[in-house]
Amino acid sequence: MTITSTLYLGIDVSLDTNQVCAMNFNQDVYFNLSFKNTLDGSLEMINKIISTAHLNHLSHVLICMESTSLYFFHIANALFMNEELGQLHCKVYCVNPKMIKNYKILH
Repeated sequence: MTITSTLYLGIDVSLDTNQVCAMNFNQDVYFNLSFKNTLDGSLEMINKIISTAHLNHLSHVLICMESTSLYFFHIANALFMNEELGQLHCKVYCVNPKMIKNYKILH
């Protein structure tokens, strides 16, 4: 894996939606979209991730999301268990929201 062959995704998880930002190492944003936190929304998100990786000739996927309450559990498992994402060497990280807070930019 090289840093330039990786699709990086950040997911902000909530009860109703998953806000997903996808970019490359140079911080070129491929998409910043909201998907429903449902099975259909998860499948739509997975298909978008896979197509974005293929269109941009990226061979790896790295996903980081907040472990918000238990809302993250199903989407994290869906991403981790998806066979097509597995072929892209997908790694899924769930991070404590208190840790994320330390990286917010103050305005």
